[in-house]
Amino acid sequence: MILILASEFDSSARKLVEEWQDKSAILLTVNHLCNKGWRAYLGNDHCYSEISIANRKICEGEIKGVMTRLPYVFEDELYNIVNKDRSYISSEITAFLFYWLTSLKCKVINTPTPLCLIGPNWTYEQWIIAASSIGIPVISSSQGQLSNKPVDLHTITVVGEKTFGESPEVCHRYAVKLAEYTKLRLFDAKFIFREESYHFCGVNLLPDIKQKEVINLLYEYFNY
Repeated sequence: MILILASEFDSSARKLVEEWQDKSAILLTVNHLCNKGWRAYLGNDHCYSEISIANRKICEGEIKGVMTRLPYVFEDELYNIVNKDRSYISSEITAFLFYWLTSLKCKVINTPTPLCLIGPNWTYEQWIIAASSIGIPVISSSQGQLSNKPVDLHTITVVGEKTFGESPEVCHRYAVKLAEYTKLRLFDAKFIFREESYHFCGVNLLPDIKQKEVINLLYEYFNY
């Protein structure tokens, strides 16, 4: 079973679940998290858990992988909670999800951080510094703002250790290098061609997963 943790308004997540209907994929939304039946049993070195979706109990051992497309729990989607309690409940569920996702033994993409459930909540400048520190040519924020010329932008989607995108091989190599450094398993790396070479210019932690090639790579990753 593969769980897709996402907003109920995430059309990409819904399409993926439809594509994987015969592969036991389930869409896990914020309101599922308010169901009775969620349990976490603390042990010496591991947290064993059970979850409840649509009155169905799912043991941790049944979960093959989890893909997270929810940076945090959105208050507006907690429509079963009274307004005055939504901020508190949102924070509590987000904290629980961080704990639960980091305790799972199955594959989880991306690994959550304390400030963001889909990976590092870095600023543009922090991504630039990270890329530059591992030898990837970069475009600084000031360089990116100076030019009003059309931009030759290339996007590489990283899934696990593989990449997808119609871009030069050097961009794919840079994207893999960034994945190895950050430990991310699903993201878009963006590059600009300028001054006769390709420069890193940003990351998207919520890539488009509607493309058939990306869907296939995701399924391959969870089943490898």
